[in-house]
Amino acid sequence: MLVENGHAARVLATYIDLNPVRAGMVNDAKDYRWCSYGAAVAGGVYGKLARRGLSRVMQEREDFARRRSSDSAYDGWKGYVTPEHYTWRSIAGRYRLILFEDGEERASADGKVKRKGVSREAVECEAEREGELSLSEVLRCKTRWFMDGGVIGGRRFVREVIESLRGEYLSEERKGNGSKIPDHKGELWSMRQLE
Repeated sequence: MLVENGHAARVLATYIDLNPVRAGMVNDAKDYRWCSYGAAVAGGVYGKLARRGLSRVMQEREDFARRRSSDSAYDGWKGYVTPEHYTWRSIAGRYRLILFEDGEERASADGKVKRKGVSREAVECEAEREGELSLSEVLRCKTRWFMDGGVIGGRRFVREVIESLRGEYLSEERKGNGSKIPDHKGELWSMRQLE
């Protein structure tokens, strides 16, 4: 699939990030670690890639808006000059607001839900706080390794726990003895491989 930069890329990115919300799997895209927004909030190796991609989507989206306005500064082959730096920190709140606005639940004329999504109240609340996540929300996303991993510790500890659980709680066929947790120099391991 080829997707044009700018508006098309932004629409596709939010569509994908909102799929778990519309499917009723989570109430907030930040809580679904398999979408780019959830990965970006959580950080880590894949989070860095997601942050870079979403920053680029936001830059291209805003460049697209500048091209359509008459007061934008065009610099020939270099394109449109953008004064902002598109780091995750500078775009995270703006992208979150777009997710909430695009993800708002839609109802038909008779009041039945036409498209699942985020409630109007949640959209208004998010707009009020300008898309900024609280420290506790960010930490909860970052600590999913500890919440979802089941067993956290050194390599030997995790392997011994897995061995003791085989047969009774884990199938005999279970392969693997745990996974390294990124960003911890191999010192911390988890029972489950979390990406």
